[in-house]
Amino acid sequence: MHNLFLAGGILTEIIGSTLLKFTDGFRNKPLALFCLLAYGISYYLVALAMRVLPLNVAYATWNGAGTMLTMVIGMVLFKEKFRPSGYIGLILLLGGIVALNLL
Repeated sequence: MHNLFLAGGILTEIIGSTLLKFTDGFRNKPLALFCLLAYGISYYLVALAMRVLPLNVAYATWNGAGTMLTMVIGMVLFKEKFRPSGYIGLILLLGGIVALNLL
């Protein structure tokens, strides 16, 4: 169950980060409210996951997966370009997440 909480925390963090791009510096109040709500839900779900998971695994997985997937959303949805080092960073993040959770 704790892995579902962590996955939900990652998903809602990605939603919050994506909405943040659309809030126009929090000028769009309805989207800003949904953005903050998504972040709040994300923190709550990660806190539930940390009842079982160690801090270093839960937080690093949540943060790393959120960063990695947000980068992918930026490339796909917003057509953002990355230097080759950005792709290397994605691979390193993925490797770190896998290592933390499997080793």
